[in-house]
Amino acid sequence: MRALPCMFLFALLEARDYDEKPRRVEDDEEPSPIQKQTDIYPQKFNEPVPFGHLTLAGYGDPYAQGKPPIDLLELEMIVPKNSEEEREYLKRNKANIQFLRSFAPKGFTNPRDKYLRNMEGDIPGGQNITELKWYSLADMHRRNLMTPSASRGKPKENKQTKDRYRGSALQTNSSKAQHFSREKFQLKELQGKTTINFTTCDEFAVGAIFSPKDIINIDWVPFYIWSVEGYPVSIVHRFTIPTQKLVRQYRMKYGKLLPKPVDWHQVKLYMQGMNNMLLIAADRRGLFVAIPEHDVPDNAVEKNLKLPSLSIRLKIEDPYLVMMYCEDYYAAVMAISGTEPTIFKEMKAEAATIKFRGPGKPTWRDIEGENERRKDVQNRKLAEEQAKYIEPLEKIPPVGQFD
Repeated sequence: MRALPCMFLFALLEARDYDEKPRRVEDDEEPSPIQKQTDIYPQKFNEPVPFGHLTLAGYGDPYAQGKPPIDLLELEMIVPKNSEEEREYLKRNKANIQFLRSFAPKGFTNPRDKYLRNMEGDIPGGQNITELKWYSLADMHRRNLMTPSASRGKPKENKQTKDRYRGSALQTNSSKAQHFSREKFQLKELQGKTTINFTTCDEFAVGAIFSPKDIINIDWVPFYIWSVEGYPVSIVHRFTIPTQKLVRQYRMKYGKLLPKPVDWHQVKLYMQGMNNMLLIAADRRGLFVAIPEHDVPDNAVEKNLKLPSLSIRLKIEDPYLVMMYCEDYYAAVMAISGTEPTIFKEMKAEAATIKFRGPGKPTWRDIEGENERRKDVQNRKLAEEQAKYIEPLEKIPPVGQFD
């Protein structure tokens, strides 16, 4: 009789211990009170809580609504795509949380990010539509009535016309029109004037002394340049007496393309430098008409193309040679190779003796660049010579004979 009460008491103790054991996480039943306490923030925290070395997006934001999830993996990995998925997560976790978005708010995103953000929430699924879709004329008519300009139609614009980009013409009696010329969009007070204080070609010709025989077959190195553009590298110039064959080639190639007729009997020099030019004397004091080399198309005469010719003045300032482009703001003082000054103060002092007005600066040679250009010219000439001859084919051995 005593054994029966003992067995009943033992069964009650075992049942109590079974109820107090924590349940597994994967159980679908309601979590125990112990698990609820670990998953719920204390109510005294009104903003995200720092995790030490782990940084949380949104920590310290006073405008944060609600509390972020306590689980770091859930914070970094779970980002609901829509409101339905977010409600599912909230039901599953049984916690009052707010998901932190990893992307920027809509007000600070570009149109592409806005489009991608909207597409993430509602991704269209695959549809197999076999029925024809027709335009709803009633809806189109209703939209046109809402926008009166659409019903009228807009005048078509010709994008190829230049008048589309022009502004309205100034009235003749306007106060602004009085300051502009009638034929050019240029201020009247600036016509025929220049703001650059540069020596003119006529001023440079005063007291000019020049003889072509004094400069031929000599390497002239510029060491000081006056120019409004940058010419940081000094290029060696060399003058030679042109042959009759060279003059004939220039006359046949460029004679009909020059804007003005020239006297081909007054060809004096052939200059090699930045560009190879044939110099035709225009006076006896160093003024030349320069014809630079150009690649002329075959139909240049038919299309009445004109090649530019330059006016160059050479002047000897013993022991230097000064060259000036009359149409451009460019002049250079040159010395014989090996005798040019190389120190900045000496360059500036020697250039001051020329008494030339204009912005100028010293310049130095680029030896490595000159060697590379010289190799390129040699390789080009070698390729042109090889192209003149037909290379024989390799000898094919008879059938059955192999090395």
